[in-house]
Amino acid sequence: MIIIIINQTFMNKTNKEKVIRRAERKILSNIYYIYENLNVQKEIIKIRKKFAIPDSFFKNYLVTKPGYVKNQKASVQLFDCIAVWRHEICDNENTQKIIMRNLGKAEYDSFISSLDDKRKKGNIKFNFILNTLINYFSNDNAIVLHEALKVNPKIWGLIIASKLFDIPQEIIIRDLNDLTIIYFPSIDAYMRIQINELTSIEDIKYIWQQIKDMQREYVKHHNLLNNEDYLNHDRDKLAYDLRVKQSKPREDIKKLLTAKGYKTGSNISYITKMVKSYRVFIGAV
Repeated sequence: MIIIIINQTFMNKTNKEKVIRRAERKILSNIYYIYENLNVQKEIIKIRKKFAIPDSFFKNYLVTKPGYVKNQKASVQLFDCIAVWRHEICDNENTQKIIMRNLGKAEYDSFISSLDDKRKKGNIKFNFILNTLINYFSNDNAIVLHEALKVNPKIWGLIIASKLFDIPQEIIIRDLNDLTIIYFPSIDAYMRIQINELTSIEDIKYIWQQIKDMQREYVKHHNLLNNEDYLNHDRDKLAYDLRVKQSKPREDIKKLLTAKGYKTGSNISYITKMVKSYRVFIGAV
């Protein structure tokens, strides 16, 4: 469990605006880097070739489509680009063969082994290619892309993907607010704070109210007195140790807990609830 102590629990409007402006400057620097750095362009060209994505894709394939909406958000236009590429490029058998050869048999075999029987129906190669492309700029494990571009795909995936399909830089900048949401730290249901390599203490302060709200919900849901004290902590910890670490039967655990004066309910299934509660408390779920 991560404990962060911040003296200033609330940020006034002026401070929040400063933090947002600072975040926007960091985001803009990455937009300019991905769109204008020559080394990045070389890597983008390699990826385009690997997935048979034509140059000037946005201009020649999406904008020319009937019904194209000019002022859509960057994320929507990217989704449309992928849909058009999937239909006009990836759906072609000859192109599929080229892309499959570029991606390699080992990666395909790994994808196949991860599927269950139901998902092995249909055009598996098509699904593999599409899945691999999307993972290139959205998956935490896109290490190759991260190292080549020297940016974190988890944060800058939208920019990378937009450049890949030649979506104009001004469209990305216009929707800067969407990227600030991705940039700022987030907190999940288990109160784990997700940061990135550019996160500052000011960014943590920016989401501090969200953290406090999550703490209150966590305390309420898990029957905790506060962040450090946990109702029935000793009983549940003992039940957890006996069940998980010592593999004791629930009947024996119930007898041991009862002998120590703990309430154990009328049914041995209550032992399972104790163990589960302690699992959640320590984050072992």
